[in-house]
Amino acid sequence: MLLGLLLLLCLVACGDTISPDPGDYVGEWTSPEMYLLISPGGMVAYKRLKEGGKVALTGTLTGFKDHDFIVRYWLFSTTFEVSVPPHEKDGEWHMVVDGVDLIRSRRQLQPFPQNGSPRSLQVRLGNPEKHQV
Repeated sequence: MLLGLLLLLCLVACGDTISPDPGDYVGEWTSPEMYLLISPGGMVAYKRLKEGGKVALTGTLTGFKDHDFIVRYWLFSTTFEVSVPPHEKDGEWHMVVDGVDLIRSRRQLQPFPQNGSPRSLQVRLGNPEKHQV
């Protein structure tokens, strides 16, 4: 019993802190080669074109390490390196993630699909061949 309590205490103390409000990180961030959506509820959609290929994932924001943020998807997690945190410059919000300067869209965010609907995510990520009716 004491060992279990100590293990639980260690897991709570040693774990990453989870931010219930990602604040300035929330929004739709874009560049010619990257798309990043962070919803107010902590859902993350990411797409990046790189060296002739593309990487895409959808997951849950689980916490921050300094300015970097951690996203969990399936059984895995990844850390997005934020070398320049969100800041306003010349009337636009910028953030540098994994070496790419992103600009936050001025569009109003739509609620992220609660049921994980792949159709609505494909629409957001601009994949028209997958969601034709």
